[in-house]
Amino acid sequence: MALQRLNLSGGSYDARAVSVAAQRCLNLYGEPVPVEEGEPVRFAYYLTPGLRKIAQMTGAIRCLYQTTQGDLIVVAGSQVSRLYKDGALTSIGTISPGSTPVRMSDNGTCLFIVDGSSGNGWFCSMPSSPGSSKGSTTTFSYSVNSATRSGSSSLTIMSAFTLSAGYVYTLSGTWVADGTTVTGVSSALSATTSGDAAEGTQTITVQSVVSNVGGCTIIGGGIAAGTTVLATSANAANSSYTDMELSAPTSADTPANTVLTILSTADPDADITTLSLSQATTADIDAAASVSIVTSSPNPYGALVKISDDAFYGSPTIDILDTFFLFVNPNTTNWYTSPAQFADENQTPFDSLYVASDATSLGTITGQCVVGQYIWLFSRSQVEFWYDSGAADFPFQRVQGVTLETGCVSPYTIAKIPTTGAAPNGGVMWLGRDRAGYARVYMGQQTTGVPVSTFPVEGALQAMPDLSGAVASVYQQEGHVFYVLTIPGQAASWVYDVSVGLWHERCSLDASGNESQYRPYCWAAAHGKVFAGDYENGIIYEASLDTFTENGTPIKRQRAFPHLLTSGTRGIHRQFMVDMQNGGGQSVDVDWSDDRGATFCTPQSLSLGVTGNTWPSLWRLGLARDRVYRLTWQASGNTALMGAFLAIDPVRT
Repeated sequence: MALQRLNLSGGSYDARAVSVAAQRCLNLYGEPVPVEEGEPVRFAYYLTPGLRKIAQMTGAIRCLYQTTQGDLIVVAGSQVSRLYKDGALTSIGTISPGSTPVRMSDNGTCLFIVDGSSGNGWFCSMPSSPGSSKGSTTTFSYSVNSATRSGSSSLTIMSAFTLSAGYVYTLSGTWVADGTTVTGVSSALSATTSGDAAEGTQTITVQSVVSNVGGCTIIGGGIAAGTTVLATSANAANSSYTDMELSAPTSADTPANTVLTILSTADPDADITTLSLSQATTADIDAAASVSIVTSSPNPYGALVKISDDAFYGSPTIDILDTFFLFVNPNTTNWYTSPAQFADENQTPFDSLYVASDATSLGTITGQCVVGQYIWLFSRSQVEFWYDSGAADFPFQRVQGVTLETGCVSPYTIAKIPTTGAAPNGGVMWLGRDRAGYARVYMGQQTTGVPVSTFPVEGALQAMPDLSGAVASVYQQEGHVFYVLTIPGQAASWVYDVSVGLWHERCSLDASGNESQYRPYCWAAAHGKVFAGDYENGIIYEASLDTFTENGTPIKRQRAFPHLLTSGTRGIHRQFMVDMQNGGGQSVDVDWSDDRGATFCTPQSLSLGVTGNTWPSLWRLGLARDRVYRLTWQASGNTALMGAFLAIDPVRT
């Protein structure tokens, strides 16, 4: 009998009953061939990208983010770095250590990072033009704690302050010489006098309980230079006040309510800092005066600062709309925003009134995302929509009468979709759930959303014990937009090709050759390349269609064919000929199932040959009433699968 073409189409479709469908598509993605092209092939299956190590960090890669200026920012463990096209890394700063995902956003001048923990957030200035390699400068303002006399080599400010390696801290003002820098810092305590103290006094009373400061230097008011605290005791008339015995008499009158500073205290929670200066002050500085410190670095990104604003509560996700950063207050029904065009918490502090709640489901908000000009608020079982109304008290209002009756399982699965044929205005995908059931993957546009997961994908997801740690990223390569959904600990990641509407699986191999969790944990594009971050070992990969291993480890690829039925009768399978791009010299294994996809026979190897005109075939393959063929290979080399040809003779029995 003549050979007949077996066309492949679709993606992974392992039905609940394998006798219905057992079509696994592993580490291959399908691309339809337009009918108008006149080709005999309906679908081609190409290799998913291989991974080539381009940079090494320490710990899990927690996030890859392309800024609005096109830079690639990487978070690994606690380290935040900028990755250049050639794989070079430049440190930006550190955040709290961990291995769970973090999320980033920027407004063109400020980069903001959140890690999902209550109160945790970090920000830094960023270059104002793409590809900038110039150094950065950031100016912060502080209030002076105690009056400082001309000629002093130190200054106290009403704030915690630390020095970071690689940065220069320069003071500006008429009371310091040009080029004066901060050379050291130490914790300090502030104390306010309770009454007038005449010149020559050696005991001063302050309006607070002070202890464990013996031997510490004290400054301010009429305190003589070099004076230390000898001893402290509770004031006899008021136990909440403290009498301090000084090592030297005061050199001038010290009025009531004068702010004094006790230097170099051992109190780790002290909110006053003493700055050591490279040059002495050139004029007196009054208490509460404002001073500026310019932070500069050869890195175009400014110092990474942990935000301490009381109106910032942390967030698992972050996005931006009309210059407002948007956040979710963890484990609450509230979400909130930054001020417009946030720069730092001193210049643009958060407003505690810029807070809103889930107004319809009244559930805990798990995450948010901006789609077009709409804010999507995800709760456990519903999505609510808001928009920028420009109102003075709170700039956003809810879209009335519109919700989606599905929620979100994990905030780290929320990922934006760029413009494609399936999403003309862009969109969002996420792992969702609703009150009627569990775990489905959704895609949304504007204010609508629909499930895009197939029944087999949903069956696989719902069989997993815990989806709360699920994470997803989106990247585009050669026109295909991929949503990569990974559940930590599971051997396969599910990948949705938005451009063609098909699912496939991806996995890695462990040292024993067994299928294991897919190594990429997060994805991003930058510098004309696609990058992926490892979930465990700190490696940043370049994901390339011209690389055929995972950093030297083979990649298992597999495609099963549809059931082949011969009208209910048995058939003699005389020849099976693989239709693949040949010439690479690699081999593929062919096996098949004659029990409707339940088990497969011992595989037989076929060589693809070293020329493009090779048609690898197997002969005399026995009888079957229903057969499922399957191709599997790990050999390195470029190829594509178009299907197969089969010669089969039906028999009457």
